[in-house]
Amino acid sequence: MTTPTAVHSNAFNFLGALQSGVDQRTGQYTLSINLPEIKSNSLNGPSIPLVLSFSPISRIDRGFGYGWNLYLTHFDISTQIISLRSGETFKVTEWDSITSRAIIPEQRLDTFHLYDEGNNQYRVMHLSGEMEILVNQGTVAMPEEFYSAQGHKITLAYTDFQGEHFLNAITDSDDLPILSIERDPNDDFVHIDIYPFSGGQGQPIARYSLELTGVDNHVTKIHLPSDDLASWAFEYRQVFECLCLEKVTTPTGGHEAITYDSQGHLHPASGTSPLPRVATHVVFPLFDQPPIENHYSYSDENFMGYGAGGFDWDDDGLDNLFKVNSDYTYHSTESLIVEGKAERIIERRFNRYHLLSHEVTTQNDHVHRVINEYPLYSGQSFYQQMPYCQMPIKVKSTWYLANDINQLRSASTSTTYSHRGNVLSHTTEEGMVELYTYYSAKGEDSDGYFCPPDPEGFVYRVRDKKVIPAPTSTGEPANALLTRYSYMALPSLARERVDTFCVQESETLFEIKDELIFELQNKVVSYFDLPQDPLLHGRIQQEALTLNNNTTTTEYTYTRLDDLSVLEITETIKSELDPKTPLSKTLLRQVSLYTGLLQYTLEGDVALQYSYDALDRLIRQTVAPGTDVETSLSYAYALSVEGTQAKQVVTNADGIETHTYVDGLNRAVRTTLIDPGSPLTVERQVYSALYDVRGNLVRETEHDWIDDEERLSSSLIDYDDWGQQFCVTAADGVQTVEYNDPIGISVGTPPVKRATQTLYTQNKTTPQLISGLTISVFNAFKKPIKTEIYTANRTLMSVDTYTYDGFGRCIETTDTAKLTTRFTYDAWSRLTSTTLPDLTRVSSEYASHSSGELRVATRVQPNNHLLKEYLAGEQQFDGFARLTQMTTGKRSELYDYVDGQNLISRLTKASGTPIDYTYDLRLTTQAKTTDVAGEELSTFKYNAVNALMSSAVNPEGRLTYLYNSHKQMISETRTDNSGTTWETQFTYSLQGLPLSKTEYNGMRRIYEYDDNARLLRVQQSEDDEDKALSVSFAYNSLGQLSQTITSDRAAAPY
Repeated sequence: MTTPTAVHSNAFNFLGALQSGVDQRTGQYTLSINLPEIKSNSLNGPSIPLVLSFSPISRIDRGFGYGWNLYLTHFDISTQIISLRSGETFKVTEWDSITSRAIIPEQRLDTFHLYDEGNNQYRVMHLSGEMEILVNQGTVAMPEEFYSAQGHKITLAYTDFQGEHFLNAITDSDDLPILSIERDPNDDFVHIDIYPFSGGQGQPIARYSLELTGVDNHVTKIHLPSDDLASWAFEYRQVFECLCLEKVTTPTGGHEAITYDSQGHLHPASGTSPLPRVATHVVFPLFDQPPIENHYSYSDENFMGYGAGGFDWDDDGLDNLFKVNSDYTYHSTESLIVEGKAERIIERRFNRYHLLSHEVTTQNDHVHRVINEYPLYSGQSFYQQMPYCQMPIKVKSTWYLANDINQLRSASTSTTYSHRGNVLSHTTEEGMVELYTYYSAKGEDSDGYFCPPDPEGFVYRVRDKKVIPAPTSTGEPANALLTRYSYMALPSLARERVDTFCVQESETLFEIKDELIFELQNKVVSYFDLPQDPLLHGRIQQEALTLNNNTTTTEYTYTRLDDLSVLEITETIKSELDPKTPLSKTLLRQVSLYTGLLQYTLEGDVALQYSYDALDRLIRQTVAPGTDVETSLSYAYALSVEGTQAKQVVTNADGIETHTYVDGLNRAVRTTLIDPGSPLTVERQVYSALYDVRGNLVRETEHDWIDDEERLSSSLIDYDDWGQQFCVTAADGVQTVEYNDPIGISVGTPPVKRATQTLYTQNKTTPQLISGLTISVFNAFKKPIKTEIYTANRTLMSVDTYTYDGFGRCIETTDTAKLTTRFTYDAWSRLTSTTLPDLTRVSSEYASHSSGELRVATRVQPNNHLLKEYLAGEQQFDGFARLTQMTTGKRSELYDYVDGQNLISRLTKASGTPIDYTYDLRLTTQAKTTDVAGEELSTFKYNAVNALMSSAVNPEGRLTYLYNSHKQMISETRTDNSGTTWETQFTYSLQGLPLSKTEYNGMRRIYEYDDNARLLRVQQSEDDEDKALSVSFAYNSLGQLSQTITSDRAAAPY
């Protein structure tokens, strides 16, 4: 479980080194497979992310196979290196004689503390509040206890594997086994069991198995807990002295091929073997999709410090490159290969602290450069740098053309930090500024602020956050917003080690206007303070949200059901906006204690039930379980086994199966349908997709069926050299172009480059004929500041300009006629007034108890000062944001509801006439009955399987509807009170194109389509021979209707 490597380097502290693929710093191909997150203690935690990782520089089998490891925090006693489960490693140089805390010069930011507890125990305190107890197992201290911030505990147990410490079990505070790992006696498999005894018949809920091969125990497969026995598969080769992956096959059937160059990364220490580095990486998605090929090259300088000089290599556990004081850099180049040539080239440059400083992407002279600036001082050692020296203080993006450097636009963001690495300010591209302050380690108790002391002296809890709008030159400036946070302490369940833990108690939002602050909203959270009840302790008990002295509360209860595998959570929402009629509604949820996945919900009369497989994939969703209208959607999955194509099968309530096939990159490339109710129960293709060698979707095809005839309609997708989609060509050749130019044009005084967007429609065969040409210029908020619309002959037709405030809200628009409309907003960005060009002002007021768009009044002030402002309309809302009254002029309508239901139960019209509604929400939100003043009852019935309306009955008669299995209406029958019936029948293509309509009198209408699925002809007649009426349609090259010809037996065509 330790990290045996031939080289110690902080380059491996980055997440990039722990993901599958080529790490751009090291050139290593590493692979990490995330196992399901282990839940514990009734979802109270702690949870440990289990990551199986392979590294080519790990040259030992520590129980999981050669080069493979399950990362856990551990402390190597002999080397004094602490390795965190995140992959970070640090060297302890000495111990504080008073506190027994480790002194770690490499650790510049205060994110964890390591203590020597004596008795061969070490304690790791994390910034998150989590705690790990490491116990010396000989030469390495491994975690035996892991605590959440609340004090919930899991216990880890180990066995010996060839002198190494091999994790073999994890249990929670209830002594429930949650993980078991076993290497079989024959060294053929390593079995990882999730909740090993909690599945059916005492079996594990999920088992992952590592298959070992050969005398060196190479992991050649990782078997997944799926019925199809799918797996990851691996092939290796020896490069220099390292075991390297050369082929990886995924459970979806694709594979990756990796080759290595012959030189490798040269080691700074003479006589030491080079390290391997990837030369080519090719991904083969298969299943008719082309491979994606990338080549890599590297500088002679590398992450080990080759060629840096000024230091002697020392394998002491410290990063040797950190000993270099000069401005040492190394770089790598990634090239996407298209037709044998490099098309997209990405150059990455790293500094001596392995930080990405430059990234330049070039494709056909289109260049996107990103420069990250760090607070580093040349000539100074790592320990003389600022503590936050590894955090970017400025990120500058530049777009330009390599063949025309004048075509250039740049955008920047900047950040400042405290000495602890906390963000103090962040300035966005558009100029908005976020300012942060933090509570000190000693805590605070002052007006409006409270935070208990941090027992570890960590500083990271936000005290307040201020958002300052971007500066603007026009209009009234927007007001800044301030959010204030307070915290509280609760007793820890691990009182023998930690007294308390900290939780957020309140969050208050203010608006700052003329240096005064006005409270907008306050949220207060209370928690269960019940150390004697670990299930409840520390969970949220109530949330209270207050706006303008109106409070809405949400109360929570938690119950572990009898079988101990389900946690039931109820949320009760209450509002006393109107004390005479308090409101309340309850939502019930049941979640799995093993996975945290939702299993059951109940809101009012609507129940939903969910089931999952061992890979946590949804396999069934049931509506109204156990009732007479129960319906289900089922899901089945097939991963790739021996070259088969992976797919998902969804079966709806009508029994129709939708098969979605994916390629090796898990991209949907084909969809088919099977309709068991159809005379032809064959698998019919309805969709296909093609990707190119860049990984872009370049063609989508819709497959439609008319009886046995298949009709195809394809769209082609093109991309520009910035990697953006810019053109879609429909089946009829019509191209919809949306070109976003990140360089743009210069506007304003002084001139500033702004990105542009150009929209138009053309035909690929007649590109000179266009329609809808629109050119927009965007500001830093990515909102248009000018929009120009042109005619088909490219003559300017209209120009609209837009002005925004510092939050990116439009405050002014001016049209072609130079008529200006102005807007204002409140603190919630709701439109409060619109001033029209003639100076008529329309103002809006909103419900005081909500931050939503609940408009309660609209007033109009005419531009004539002799005319008074008048009320155009009013609305009222209850505490659940439901409309209760709407008034227009002197006419008012009232709306009533049942309990917490959002659908109206009674509408009282302005005349006083009531209309009552009832529903069956298990099926639909459409009304089940409507009753007008108790005198005119309408009843609606719905199909219990597909929830479509099957009949409607009112005093005038009955309407009956029939549908096919694709939810297409095939018959509508009207029956009047005398019993006379009229039936209309419909037919469709598989994808829903109308094909025919037959009226009750025999009149039949036939629809015909061209090869592009456009309506070509409609014929109406009483029989197939007599074409009484015909309408034909023609289209121009832009797909627009250009001609309609109507003919019948009594008239000539016109």
